[in-house]
Amino acid sequence: MTSHVGNVFWNTIDAIGLCISRDLIFRATSTKHNIYARGFFARQVLVVAETYHLVADLGGTNVRFALVQEGKAVPEHVEKFANNDYDSFEEAAQDYLAKVDALQPDKACIAVAAPIHGEPINLTNYGWQLSAPALCRQLGLREVVFVNDYQALALALPDLKSSDRVQIGNHGCGVKHGTRLVIGPGTGLGVCGLVRAGEHNLPVSGEGGHISFAARTVQEVELMQAVAGESSVVSAEWLLNGKGLERLYNGLAAISGRQAVSISAREISQQALAGNLACVEALNLYCRFLGRVAGDYALIFGATGGVYLGGGILRRFPEFLAASPFRSEFDDKGVMGDYARAIPTFLITARHKTLWGACAWLRQGA
Repeated sequence: MTSHVGNVFWNTIDAIGLCISRDLIFRATSTKHNIYARGFFARQVLVVAETYHLVADLGGTNVRFALVQEGKAVPEHVEKFANNDYDSFEEAAQDYLAKVDALQPDKACIAVAAPIHGEPINLTNYGWQLSAPALCRQLGLREVVFVNDYQALALALPDLKSSDRVQIGNHGCGVKHGTRLVIGPGTGLGVCGLVRAGEHNLPVSGEGGHISFAARTVQEVELMQAVAGESSVVSAEWLLNGKGLERLYNGLAAISGRQAVSISAREISQQALAGNLACVEALNLYCRFLGRVAGDYALIFGATGGVYLGGGILRRFPEFLAASPFRSEFDDKGVMGDYARAIPTFLITARHKTLWGACAWLRQGA
C-alpha cells in the first residue's frame, strides 16, 4: 500500500476507523466497501475498527432498531417500522440495515414483547417467531441475545435523568437503591422489577400483565361482565392495553344504557381532553384501574425505589393522568396504605428507553 501527501485510499475495508500514524491521527469516513481518508503523509498506518451492535425493541405493532457502539450507552440511528409491512423480523432488520447503510453489526440484543424461555421465541401479540441461529445466519451476526422488553426498560431506569420523567403525585423520591418497578400499557401490559444486587441491577420479569383483575364494587362486576367478550379471564392487560380503553368505554355505555359508538382509544383520550363527558368517564376509570394494578405490583415487589410508568399510551395525557384517580387508587391498600403512600410514581416521558435498556444489557452482560 502506498501512502502519500493528500488523499489516501484503501479498498475493501468495511469499517469506520481511526487512522493512526506517528505523524497524524485523523478520522476516516466510510462508504459501504471503502474507507477514504484525507490527511498528511502517513508512514505507518493502522486502522482501528469501531465495533457496533444492533439493538431492537420488538412489540406487537412496531419494531424499533438502533445501532450502539461497543461499550456505549446511547443508541444511534433510531428507526421505527410497522410489523404489518414485513413478513418476518429478519426482513425488517435487513431493511433497517440497508436504510442506514450501516456497518456490519457484531452482536444484537433484541428486546421482545414475549416471555423468554428458550427458543424459538414466539411474539405474544403477533405471529412472528425468532431464533438466534436464524438471525445470525441471515443478518451475519456473531451473537444474538433475546431479552423481555420490560426487562430492557427496567435496566434503563438507573440512567433516567429528571428531564426523562415527570412525577405523578408528591410522594418523595423513594429509597436509594430500593427495588424499582416499571409497568406500561401498549399492545400488551408489561411489568418488571429491578433489584439492586451489589454493584449490579437485576431485572425480575414475569407475565404480570396477565393476572386476573379484581373488581371491588357491584358496578365493576357488571362492567367486567360487559367487557369480558370471548375472554374467559378479565386480566389486567385486557383492561389496560391499547384496546382496553375502548373496552371500558363500550362497557360503560352498555351498563348505563347508552348507545355505543365506534371510537378508537386514541380518539377517546383526545375527546376526554376536549371535555367529552363519556370519554372523561372512561379515561378516569382507565387511570383508576391502572393505579390499582400498579399499587398491587408495588406491594408484590416491595418497590420502595419507585414505580415507573412506561409505554407511549400514557404520554398522550400526562396532565390528565396526574389529576385522575390514579394515585389515590394506588394508595388505597388498606393496612398497607402508609407503605404505598411512601412509594413515588413517575411517568417516563423520554422515548426509546427500551433501546437504551438493550444497550445496558449488552454493557452489563446481564
